[in-house]
Amino acid sequence: MPMILAIDTSNAYCSAALNCRGKIAARRSSEVRQHAAQLLPMIQELLTEQALSIADLDAVAFVSGPGSFTGLRIGAGVAQGLAFAAGLPVLPVSSLAVMAAKALQGSAAERAFVGLLAREGEIYAALYRREGSNVQLEGEESVGPVSAFLPRLQAQAAGTCLVGDVALIQDTAEQAGFALSQMAGVPGCPSDAVALSQLALVRFAQGMAVEPQQAQPVYVKDQMDYRE
Repeated sequence: MPMILAIDTSNAYCSAALNCRGKIAARRSSEVRQHAAQLLPMIQELLTEQALSIADLDAVAFVSGPGSFTGLRIGAGVAQGLAFAAGLPVLPVSSLAVMAAKALQGSAAERAFVGLLAREGEIYAALYRREGSNVQLEGEESVGPVSAFLPRLQAQAAGTCLVGDVALIQDTAEQAGFALSQMAGVPGCPSDAVALSQLALVRFAQGMAVEPQQAQPVYVKDQMDYRE
């Protein structure tokens, strides 16, 4: 079983996890927005505990976005630098995909609609369906006002759970007269390196790793930080 280092810098607290043949060790920053200062020391701690170097790993996974504009750049840069130095492939994974996979682990739903607060009253949004231990994007990830997603949400309500900023979506739907009451809600459920490491292991086995130069952040909405 492969060994994968996972990095998540998409939100206020960065995290790192080492999936060592199915056994996961993790670290999470103790302070808000200290990615640049705390990420590399956390990674070194994880490797030292297992008496490993970066070169011993099989891949580096990172959350590519959407999320904090500055955080995404730091995560992509660290992932790319480590992978280049050790000759490893990378696994860029969407924060929305990580949230969907995390939510579906404990749900009977087959799909997850993820809505993550952006700025200017908008959300980052995507619909993912369960595909074994993986999740598959249906359509595309996009950003817009909650109201723009309500017709599709109502059409997909059966077998779909709401993930992320659930209260905002439900309140907007109620005010607009859309019936989403049958949709189970999974509030919060932020992406993190542990959930990323689990999803990355599946995607690595499916041949989804890419070359380090493809370790680029995906902002969805350019130049837009959220919750910074």
